[in-house]
Amino acid sequence: IIRFFPRDIAPPTTSPREPVPIFIVGMPRSGTTLLDSAISAHPKTASGGELPYMPFALDEFFAWTRQSGWNGGPIPNDLLTAFREGYLKELRDYDVAQAPFITDKQPTNFLSVGLIRQVFPEARIIHIRRNPVEVGFSIYRRNFTSGWQFSNALDEIGHYYAQYARLTEHWRGTLGDSFTFVQYEDLVRNFDKEIRRLVAFCGLEWDQACLEYYKQDRTVITFSAAQVRKPPSPEHLNSTSPYDAYLEPLRAALTKQGVDLETGALQKGKG
Repeated sequence: IIRFFPRDIAPPTTSPREPVPIFIVGMPRSGTTLLDSAISAHPKTASGGELPYMPFALDEFFAWTRQSGWNGGPIPNDLLTAFREGYLKELRDYDVAQAPFITDKQPTNFLSVGLIRQVFPEARIIHIRRNPVEVGFSIYRRNFTSGWQFSNALDEIGHYYAQYARLTEHWRGTLGDSFTFVQYEDLVRNFDKEIRRLVAFCGLEWDQACLEYYKQDRTVITFSAAQVRKPPSPEHLNSTSPYDAYLEPLRAALTKQGVDLETGALQKGKG
């Protein structure tokens, strides 16, 4: 992925049209649902939830590279157009409410950021990152589907997290003003300040509904459904301390790969 989408790649120019996607990316259990709930509470924004199209498009893109021998450079416009139209069709098929802006909080879209930037040059991409031990523990304790093949062993979760950290660090240095970052712990502790910043980043005027997202009548089907029914609170920031003795394989794997155990950032010189 890093080789196909190097730091100097420039997206094609297209005429922006509604809806404008807002992609919220990060590890599962990193706060994507909280962020989606707040931003999609804006009256000009609708939530698409965890849309599956971009992971599918990335698989299709890789199949095309193998077939065509493509090894970097401009992606043909007809392929980008097909992906764009496929994504917009999925919005219609999933009955996503019509709005000028659409949020997509599929966490694994962090893998697709380079392709997203080419398909939707006008899109805004928000990366949310959380304490990696908290994230790893939360993934491990949930009954994830078989599609999450790394989720049932603490050391494999740590390895996967490190690869995620490596790739998102690449995007941070690649995408400039179309890509921004928020630390989950900062978002929870300074919610008013951070959500105002992120709403402005998306190109939206401020609306108080984004602070009072928990008053919205909407369906949430992720593991975070109960948490987003109330204001953000730091009470869930440290859920791992009773299990410290059991989480050493996770911490060891993260440390070996150069992941900061507090922020989840990839330490300089690693990766």
